[in-house]
Amino acid sequence: MYQFNILPDEIRLIAATIFAFAIGWTFRKQLFLIAVRNKFFARTSRRSSHSGHVPAVGGCLIFLSFICSFLLFSQVGKVPSFQYALLGSMITFFIGFYDDLTNISPIKKLFGEIVAVALLVFGGNYFFTDLHGLFGADIIPPSLGIALTFITFIGLINAMNLIDGVNGLASGIMMMDCFAFGAWFYYKGNIEHAILCGILIGAIAPFFIYNVFGQRSKMFMGDSGSLVIGFLLSFLVIQFCETQLDGNKMPLRISAPGISFSIMALPVLDTIRLMAFRWMQGKSPFFPDKNHMHHKLLTNFINNHIKVTATML
Repeated sequence: MYQFNILPDEIRLIAATIFAFAIGWTFRKQLFLIAVRNKFFARTSRRSSHSGHVPAVGGCLIFLSFICSFLLFSQVGKVPSFQYALLGSMITFFIGFYDDLTNISPIKKLFGEIVAVALLVFGGNYFFTDLHGLFGADIIPPSLGIALTFITFIGLINAMNLIDGVNGLASGIMMMDCFAFGAWFYYKGNIEHAILCGILIGAIAPFFIYNVFGQRSKMFMGDSGSLVIGFLLSFLVIQFCETQLDGNKMPLRISAPGISFSIMALPVLDTIRLMAFRWMQGKSPFFPDKNHMHHKLLTNFINNHIKVTATML
């Protein structure tokens, strides 16, 4: 496959981001019409904050934009873990898409997520090796690193899935997280991962615009979008924590896990709070309800999604 390897890295970063955005913006109406024609609408439940028939093809739009730009502009051969990350993202996308179609059980969804993570961890030899002083630990044994990696992936994937309940909230958080990680990767000269972040921003942006400001042609992300972006954000978290943060321009010792946690804090803390609240009430931690932070704000803002999203972002 031809890739634009002859372009300067900065130009490749900008071009990859713009190309991902262009793909999403170009095909948004076609996917919307296909979804309407085939009655592929988002399901409503006790925790839904919408009514009516809204197509759940935002994840398809995001994944299409991501895969096209990633294969064209990213130098996969330079980063061995990329091919396994790509495979894992495909698996999580199809799991999410299948769930959007048929509403599969949480156990089956969890099993698919574990398979995707296992391929990356064992196939790509990709897991935590250094905690940078967190809890007094530095280099850690592979067994502990692998266990922490599985916990991180499964936790973040489902946290991003659970926070997807208000127009523009999940996609806005995803873009902000990608920008934070991408800026650091670019600063450290890790251009391939910076390009990955740029591609994700470009792929998510058209959906964000359509999801927040669309009227007659609004669409939702669905599990096909939240799961795959959650997987790729987890991939970026591991890479961030495996990147040396100390340097001549930054002589202080820095805890990479602490910084990555702060970047992902909103969905993670909301999920932990919610599951603890359910457990204290004697309910299953996975019991669907309307106790998320965005549900509380929806009540305060009289169901104004834009105010809720703007406040949380």
